[in-house]
Amino acid sequence: MPQFDPQWFASQIFWLAVIFTALYFVLNKFAIPRIGEVLEERQAKVEDDLRKAEDLKAEAESVLQEYEAKLAEARSKAQAELKSAQEAAQAESSRRHAEFGQELAKSSQAAEERIAKAKDK
Repeated sequence: MPQFDPQWFASQIFWLAVIFTALYFVLNKFAIPRIGEVLEERQAKVEDDLRKAEDLKAEAESVLQEYEAKLAEARSKAQAELKSAQEAAQAESSRRHAEFGQELAKSSQAAEERIAKAKDK
């Protein structure tokens, strides 16, 4: 095998150095700058996405606070209306109870008068 023949070592080392140097300069000139650009673009996009995410999070928190405030206001209003309706129903019930008591008293008195007239006859 010629690769392991010591006679060719110097030639192989020379060509290894030439090819390595040429490849290094080609990569340094073309590939590495492009890779750097791609990494910078990716970093800029990530930072932009993080900024947008923070903005959206702040907006979402603001909307949530507004929602919770309106929900609390609606609950408070509903409780007030419910209390008002209960008070109105209680007042109506008391009024009807009083009317029924008066009608019952009148009816009872009329019945007693009829009974008294019937006894007198």
